[in-house]
Amino acid sequence: MILISDFSEFIRQIGLVAHIDDFEHLNIRPCTLLGFFDEHRLYELISFCKKNPCFHIVTHMIDGACLNHLDLSGLYFSLGKGDQDPRLVYTPSVTKRFRL
Repeated sequence: MILISDFSEFIRQIGLVAHIDDFEHLNIRPCTLLGFFDEHRLYELISFCKKNPCFHIVTHMIDGACLNHLDLSGLYFSLGKGDQDPRLVYTPSVTKRFRL
């Protein structure tokens, strides 16, 4: 596992496709304007990635972590078009999560 605590760096490295306008030419529509897919649209996302291997699935967990691979226990999912290393993980630091 390669932990990244800077979300901007994680997004840059994995090439997160994060805006509805980015999806116009891809023939796939996310559930939200920020490019998220829920579990009901996961099959469509998996099929898209199989047909377009330069893309991969990013999993967003309930605790705020993001995994650079598919994990079916995720809260929602998005599309990446960058580094596909499944060991890359964004995890909010403890100090950011628990500010006093």
